Amino acid sequence: MGDTLIVYGTRRGASEVSAGVIKDILEGEFGLDVDVFNVKQLDKKFSLEPYANVIVGASIALGRWARRAKKFLGKNDFAGKKLAIFISSGFAGEALKEGNEKKYEKAMEDYMTPVVQDFHLDPVSTKGLGGWWKKDVTDSDSYNWNRDDVEAWARTLGKIFVG
Repeated sequence: MGDTLIVYGTRRGASEVSAGVIKDILEGEFGLDVDVFNVKQLDKKFSLEPYANVIVGASIALGRWARRAKKFLGKNDFAGKKLAIFISSGFAGEALKEGNEKKYEKAMEDYMTPVVQDFHLDPVSTKGLGGWWKKDVTDSDSYNWNRDDVEAWARTLGKIFVG
């Protein structure tokens, strides 16, 4: 078991790819031991107990969270854990690509803030990342995911997690 857990819910794969990039940075640059799971893999007996750091990622499609990832946030107790949350959202990715801070804040207000407030969460960091809306991401009009954005956020998390 690692000291850091990444759980993600995905529809087209962007959250899964982001989880892998985050894992690589946290292990390679910060020496953390990271376990990664698709939320679908977890059974009811799964425990957060061994983990100091928990990252939850979810895709957003048509304004809705990947259901199981949202449920994971709602049913678990993150007390004593450093919790971080990311979303894979075309709207957030578009804002990042454009450098449009107002648009990015709107994406976070629409998609992240309600979940954090509804479940009374206190994350150490939240991030809206880009995504893709077709399984075939060779068409640049079908994605706005950016590896640099994911890597930068992973480095921010690494600094927070290692203190």
